[in-house]
Amino acid sequence: MSSRIEMLKLVESLGASPFRLMLGLGFDQRSTEILKVLGNAHGLKEAVAVTNVGWNSSNMAAVTFFESQIKERGRIVGKECTSVLQLADELGSEIGKFDQKIQTIVDITSMSHELLAILIALLHVHGQLIGTIFCYTGAKRYSFNTSESDIWLSKGVSSIRSVLGFPGDQLPSRPLHLVIPMGFEVERAIEVIAAYEPAVLSLGVGRRDASVSETHFESNNHFFGRLETFIKEQEIVCDTLSKFSFSCIDPIDAKNDIAQHLAGFPNLNTVICPLNTKISTVGIALLCLEQQEIQLCYAQPIEYNIEGYATPDDWVTVFTL
Repeated sequence: MSSRIEMLKLVESLGASPFRLMLGLGFDQRSTEILKVLGNAHGLKEAVAVTNVGWNSSNMAAVTFFESQIKERGRIVGKECTSVLQLADELGSEIGKFDQKIQTIVDITSMSHELLAILIALLHVHGQLIGTIFCYTGAKRYSFNTSESDIWLSKGVSSIRSVLGFPGDQLPSRPLHLVIPMGFEVERAIEVIAAYEPAVLSLGVGRRDASVSETHFESNNHFFGRLETFIKEQEIVCDTLSKFSFSCIDPIDAKNDIAQHLAGFPNLNTVICPLNTKISTVGIALLCLEQQEIQLCYAQPIEYNIEGYATPDDWVTVFTL
């Protein structure tokens, strides 16, 4: 079960045991918020930062802060990587060297959905997934450089690909079921739907009682409605259009919510494209590890709202698998 902890009380809540910190370094203001708190903690023995492939020029502020804060205790994975495969190899090698006597704490806030899923798979392969603590800094506001009516997090899609480690078991004789747990990025969802042309399309929206905040719930519903309108206006053809709700704040609840929905659509090739919180993406990755016939896909944006992506919240969501 996940819990919300005040940022300034994070060290106290995690206890005094020695730990290593893993985190994603990105352009988002939230990227280094947990590092600012845990970087000086007495129990921190080492820190491993991971960069998202293709966006190294936009995260230099986070890289510089990490290097100045952690110094000789830190390493950066992926800084010179030019492909996801290369990054996965480096990350797997790094995880394989971990001393399992030291607790691992992972800040998932600024990892891409793709990188996060790959990390979950690698921790699983190396027998280090169970017991790992995950932290996620929420956003007070997304797209803070625009009005509420003009919110955007990304634009365009350069490629849509299967996530490394989650190819699924697809049979040519079966119809395709595309599942999209929605967030705020309608354009990415539209591109994925157009690329897959599914026979069955399932759109998920976060439950009110399991959303990061009431404001985010309202925004999620707004963009969910925009996607529904687009599908109707463009007369996108699919045999079945289905809706479901899921948890945005607890990975196990999210996994169970989506598994329950999928149980109603047996004997289909299932592809999931996570577009909601990183927390729900962890749940989706766990589901795909359990049901390996499911394929996980990622839509790579052409552009992010780097200048105004999100402002950090004062609270952290923490969960242990």
